[in-house]
Amino acid sequence: MVQEINDIRYWVQADARFNVRAAVILRHGPDILVTPDEDQPGKFKLPGGAVKFGESGVVAAAREMKEELKLTTLTFAPAGTLEAFFTLAGTHYHQIILVNRCQVTATQAKAVAQLDPTTVDLAPDTKLRWVPVSQVRGHLLPPGIDSMLDMAAPYQYGVSHH
Repeated sequence: MVQEINDIRYWVQADARFNVRAAVILRHGPDILVTPDEDQPGKFKLPGGAVKFGESGVVAAAREMKEELKLTTLTFAPAGTLEAFFTLAGTHYHQIILVNRCQVTATQAKAVAQLDPTTVDLAPDTKLRWVPVSQVRGHLLPPGIDSMLDMAAPYQYGVSHH
């Protein structure tokens, strides 16, 4: 996690951090793009990143998909807001996650599957996977995003303590 200029990420105390993030549910047919969580086998994370001061969740999602996946012609639909409270490596987090949904074309899905992480704003060891939604449901981090996976679901609000 690299702190960039204007990221809405703040240390509130020596062991407490507040973040605003954009997450994207990228769908291609029955599949969703995820990254396996290295610290929690069997768990997955959605692509996305920090919202910058002055950005909406949709604008942040578009910027992150361009920076991380080289995808530039996407149409986003806000899916919901999730407040996540968790502890990681001794730091307590309060994150507000602005979740967006987006369908991608076969061409875009193939380009992401063939993407070299060293050519974009991702850690070089990042593993991107298209996985059936049925295999991801119940295994996404943070918990609570599952209710937002269905493309036709109404806007959701959730709170996750984990």
